[in-house]
Amino acid sequence: MTAAQNALNMTAHNIANIDSKGYTRQQLLQVDTNYNTIGYAHNGSKLNVGIGTTASTARALRNQFFDRTYRTEAGREAFYDSQYEIVNEIEDLLGELEGVQFQTSIQNMWSSLEELSKEPESIVTRATFVNQANEFIQRATEIQDQIKKYQVDLNTRIIEETNRINELGKEIYELNKQIVSIESAKVERANDLRDARNLALDELATYAAIEYAEEIDGAVQVYVEGQLFVTDLNMNELEVRENEASSMVDPYWVTTGEPLYSMEKLASTNARTDIGSLRGLLLARGNSPAKYTDIPIRPVQPTYPARADYMIKNAEGANVLDTEKYAQAVEAYEAEMEDYNVAMNRFNVALKTYNNTIDASTIMGVMAQLDNLVHGIVTGINDRLCPNKEITVIDEAGNETTMLVLDEDNAPVGMDDDQTMGEALFDRKAVDRYTKTTVAMLVTDDEGNTTTQIKDVYKYNEENPSSNYSLFTLGEIKINEKILNDYSKLPLSENSNGGDFSYAGTVKGMIDMWDEPFSTLTPYTLTRYTFKNYYSAMIGNLGNDGNTYRMMSENQQTMVAQIDVTRNNYAGVAQDEELSNLIKYQYSYNAASRYFNVINDMLDTLLSMFA
Repeated sequence: MTAAQNALNMTAHNIANIDSKGYTRQQLLQVDTNYNTIGYAHNGSKLNVGIGTTASTARALRNQFFDRTYRTEAGREAFYDSQYEIVNEIEDLLGELEGVQFQTSIQNMWSSLEELSKEPESIVTRATFVNQANEFIQRATEIQDQIKKYQVDLNTRIIEETNRINELGKEIYELNKQIVSIESAKVERANDLRDARNLALDELATYAAIEYAEEIDGAVQVYVEGQLFVTDLNMNELEVRENEASSMVDPYWVTTGEPLYSMEKLASTNARTDIGSLRGLLLARGNSPAKYTDIPIRPVQPTYPARADYMIKNAEGANVLDTEKYAQAVEAYEAEMEDYNVAMNRFNVALKTYNNTIDASTIMGVMAQLDNLVHGIVTGINDRLCPNKEITVIDEAGNETTMLVLDEDNAPVGMDDDQTMGEALFDRKAVDRYTKTTVAMLVTDDEGNTTTQIKDVYKYNEENPSSNYSLFTLGEIKINEKILNDYSKLPLSENSNGGDFSYAGTVKGMIDMWDEPFSTLTPYTLTRYTFKNYYSAMIGNLGNDGNTYRMMSENQQTMVAQIDVTRNNYAGVAQDEELSNLIKYQYSYNAASRYFNVINDMLDTLLSMFA
């Protein structure tokens, strides 16, 4: 009767928790108690009489395989879902800014350049072109700033998820201690506490890749990203550290000081590096803001000299090879190949870094590509308004070096009274385009004679990747204030050295550059895009990534839902089954109670006989 009562209580417990999240259906196992020997049969065998049924153990019907599969796939779903969410946010930032698409700014600048080609001497068309260029830079800078802000804002989510991992670790640690305390006597199983621990493991698996194993005492050891996280004796916490140079935060193990993730490992299902929303956030955010210099440029392989280019006619008029010049060309080619091989080695190292950081990060990739587009447009226009040339100079030690200077012979001028030369449309905020200096320059005349001349030149202050202030990068670009204040100083006029000026060449050069391929989208692709289709390719690539993440997230969501249904069918409470058990155990209880009634009646009869 006691066994039936216990079974009824457990059935009622199941029914009461039918809607409780994470609850596992419990089942009472019943066994026979000891048998008493009341005699022996004629063949010598014992005559045993049982003294009833007793409850053996209360087990929770849970399938460990379903649990492990669910947690792995739920973590993978969270990884791709966080990636997809970030792509959507970046698309919103690029698609709309105060109601105007960035694509419109690019198109407006192109349209103003076309109008400038029709009337380059008009102050109105010049003003329109300069103002559209200013709007283009402002809008690109605003978008880049918005992306940087969003990148920094992701720090908050990373901190929150890291803290939540610690909270779940503490919860599992406390539950471990309680479970061990209750089950140490080998009398009772702490099934409800185990359900709470399993629920914590389910949530923990969505943040990071976990492994776990239950010890003989009932405690569970949990590993996060391969590092021991929780036992019944201790818990290793995570902490968030900030990189002062980039303002990015990353999770580290408190005890070892090692980072939680090695971000050099690309997302891979086989390597289990595509699990957990925290990894997804860190990967998509990247480790710093990015710019165009982070995209390595593949060096151009030199072409072997063609013999046909060095064929000359001998005295008899026959075509023969100029062996001396051809040998010189081959020697120059071999020297170029040596430089090319060195450059390729540097490129391959930079490409590996790019693949592990810029290309792996949605935010860093977009930032670098947007900056690359703006840099190409800015430097392309500047180089046509203020062309440079390379000269050879003698330094103070008497060594020959090269220097980039303003090409004063071919540079266009403004239509102001001073015929201003060397004023680019786009300036760097902290570094001037040119510095006037006096050099000892090697000059070669038409007859091939080389002499040294002391001359004042406008030295071009080149871009230096190690100095952000020297780069034409977003945040450091502005419109030339001299041109902004006086549009006539925009150098569009070409001096024919006869006193006549033409606008056709300079403006045409700026228009033609829009149809010239200027860059690949990534360093490992070969297709070179123009300014017109680079942005479209960039958005298309981002959209493809977003579509991939969406499909992966949806597929994982479907898979996780199916696994969860299967898991719940096994471990969940079925109301009809429990009601059936309730009736069964009620009949068992009633049957046992009737036995007591019979014994009670027999005792009453015996006592009444001797009364």
